Amino acid sequence: GQCATLNTLAPSGRGAYDLSGRRVHERYICELPIVLVHEGKELGGIATNISLGGMYVVTDASIAFGTTLRAR
Repeated sequence: GQCATLNTLAPSGRGAYDLSGRRVHERYICELPIVLVHEGKELGGIATNISLGGMYVVTDASIAFGTTLRAR
C-alpha cells in the first residue's frame, strides 16, 4: 500500500494538538492491510490514515474508540 500526506484533517476532538488547535503529528492517508490483536483475538482491518500518534483503522469488529490494541 501507499500513503500520501494529509495536512487538512479537521481536529477530531482527540489526539495531540498544539495551542493553535493544529495536530502535532503529520497524518498520512493510506490503505494498508493490518492485523489487530485485541484480548487475544486477531482481527483484520485496513489502516486509512496514520501518524506518529496513532492511526484510524476500518474493521468489522466492534471495538470502543480509544481502545489500546496491538497491530501488525
